[in-house]
Amino acid sequence: PAQASSCCLQQDTVAANTRGAMATEFAAEQKERFQRFLLDTTKGFDYLSAISSLGKQADREGETGGAARLDVKIHDLDRYQPGLAALVMRFPAKYVPPFEEALKLVVAEENQKLYQDLLRRQKALRVAFVGQFGRQHVTPRGLNSAMINRLCLVRGIVTKYTDARPKLLTSIHFCPRTGVVTDKVHRDATSLAPQTAVPGFVQRLDEDGNELNFEWGLSEYKDTQKFTIQEMPEHAPSGALPRYVDVIAEDDLVHKVKPGDRVEITGVYRTLVGSQPNASGVFNTVLISNCIRQLGEDIKQAELKPADVEAIKNIASKPGTFELLSRSIAPTIFGHEEVKKGLLLLLFGGAEKNLDNGTHLRGDINILLIGDPSCGKSQLLRFMLAVSPHAVSTTGRGASGVGLTAAVTRDELTKERRLEAGAMVLGDRGIVCIDEFDKMSTADRTAIHEVMEQQTVTIAKAGIHTRLNARCSVVAAANPIYGNWDDSLPLSKNVNLPDSLLSRFDLVFPIRDLGSMERDRKIAQLVMEPMTKRMQTDSGTDILRNFVHTSVIEPDVKAAEAQEAPTTVFSTNHSVRDEAGEIQEVVTSDFLRKYVRYAKARPVPKLSDEAIEVMARKYSELREHVQASQNKEAEQSVTTRALEAIIRLGTAHARLKLNSEVEVSDILAACELMWKSRNVPFDNETGLPDATPAGDDHGDDDGNQPPRKKRRGELARERLDEISLAVGVALQTDPMLIDDLLESVNSALAEETSLEELGIALVELESLGRVTSDDGKWYLLG
Repeated sequence: PAQASSCCLQQDTVAANTRGAMATEFAAEQKERFQRFLLDTTKGFDYLSAISSLGKQADREGETGGAARLDVKIHDLDRYQPGLAALVMRFPAKYVPPFEEALKLVVAEENQKLYQDLLRRQKALRVAFVGQFGRQHVTPRGLNSAMINRLCLVRGIVTKYTDARPKLLTSIHFCPRTGVVTDKVHRDATSLAPQTAVPGFVQRLDEDGNELNFEWGLSEYKDTQKFTIQEMPEHAPSGALPRYVDVIAEDDLVHKVKPGDRVEITGVYRTLVGSQPNASGVFNTVLISNCIRQLGEDIKQAELKPADVEAIKNIASKPGTFELLSRSIAPTIFGHEEVKKGLLLLLFGGAEKNLDNGTHLRGDINILLIGDPSCGKSQLLRFMLAVSPHAVSTTGRGASGVGLTAAVTRDELTKERRLEAGAMVLGDRGIVCIDEFDKMSTADRTAIHEVMEQQTVTIAKAGIHTRLNARCSVVAAANPIYGNWDDSLPLSKNVNLPDSLLSRFDLVFPIRDLGSMERDRKIAQLVMEPMTKRMQTDSGTDILRNFVHTSVIEPDVKAAEAQEAPTTVFSTNHSVRDEAGEIQEVVTSDFLRKYVRYAKARPVPKLSDEAIEVMARKYSELREHVQASQNKEAEQSVTTRALEAIIRLGTAHARLKLNSEVEVSDILAACELMWKSRNVPFDNETGLPDATPAGDDHGDDDGNQPPRKKRRGELARERLDEISLAVGVALQTDPMLIDDLLESVNSALAEETSLEELGIALVELESLGRVTSDDGKWYLLG
């Protein structure tokens, strides 16, 4: 038996040595192959130029430590040798280490100066894989057992992260008795190279039993960080908990992300087998990152086809664009025209500004819906969730202050403190819908004050002081404090919200259940209509088909072919009727999403001089109305935030029309919406006769477009002086209304003056202090 056991041991040793020799030979072959790939210039590759720029990349990462990482397109591997990319993605542990060794050889041979500089600064050379990963481009839900030990691309949103810590790579030991210095390499399960025995264990005795001193200062370390990515809220299947995966980042990849960031991470999906026996055979899994890329705002959005762009421009050029698109907001809900207009402007958003002194002026619009039960507030919120590319939903009863902003927790395994993002941080660059807003406690509502104005979340607790971005629009729905709206109480008393919070909402809409027999009949007809026929989406599929989840992000061939067709513009499944019962057109949700995306991708409209004057005048009129009100408590306070809200709403209206400049008509549309939300009588008379009434972008009865409004400076100087002189003569006797003034000027001039030309002249005369307007009449000064 002893001889048999010895024989078996010798056979195992020989087999192990044979496998080791074969693995070494295989690694040498792959290293030579990848070396030829990096040097190849015959197939359009230019990795030598990319290698020469690694020095600048290393400079950005810091003086010492970290890594210089070369981006390699996965498609280039297939162009060089068909099937090579599939082998790298299937067996990264076999191919990535030889690839990085080949990179070191190429740098040493082609750029010796760079190589010596990287060695001096202790910069490791790494390879990052980018490009199309096909069926291995997934969400955290798509990571299953078939993905283990494979190279994959995972998309998600960062929800938790810990601080970076140093990890031991090579330990240096000194024996005082013998004077011998030894080293030990430490590789754990997060390394693609073979794992060493007991990684991280600091040896105290050598093989002869002599004591060893661990030289901390001479040992080699690398930075490592752990964070968690989760399915994006808008992509998670309805009714299921979002899946997540822990990510290990090392060297130059640490501190690349923060909670709320939307990222794509290339990495190897691996299991972490602990030292303790596990009877169930279930282990923790992590994603060993190879490349981290921040995602923009247009992720997972349908591509705009030329036909779509043409349809968008056609809709924008038609009269009544604002009304058409606002009707398309939740078309199954009857009425609430002003509320839908406000929600439409929220989708387009205003202009965000970051001043040189560090001041941040938000461009996102916040809206609060307060009203009686069963008025469709929650349905409006659900529509906003469906139409917005980035949206997060929560409720007042189920959300806490830290759940909306951010929280500091302790990791159960490592006992380290980590930062977890809340709903508003996860909704960065998107929309946060809060239902049952009145059910939140006072302390929880106070936590979102900073988010709604500064759009940041400041954390100063448990030794962690940081600031996270929460640049999102807030749509909140609340019920009155007594169940139904009480006309005898002011707004703040009806909903029991302080003015400091109400002023952060650009628009506050009281929604009343005031019905008549005719209105109730129309509502009943609209509610019963979908019950009598099988509801279809605008594309002809089942109503819930758009929400069927797939964990694979890369579209297959059939899905790609289906997207080639342009989006249907007008809906055939929803019938919206006006007060007279006539059916009106609405656009599909898919087209509305594309319209918003196209409009927001254009340059931000700039405020014109006339728009600034009208805006200042309207703001002062609103302030005067509130101050002159006999019941000031019933009026919502007007602060400078209301002026900023007018700017945001006006900019959103200009974006909707695809204009490059915010005109007077845009400001009037914004003011009319704000005035009606506050139940203040609105007068579109601004003193500028060329101002189009709010929302009135119509042409004549034949559908012809009105002539483009001339700006100040576009009118010839001689013509402007001629009109100004005629205005001065006409106003010498008595003040005049605008129509009478236009008639008087036309009677004095040989060439007929248009309303637009007269408006330009009046604006200039008013800026010079020669005329002024009051109560719709123009007066001559001096």
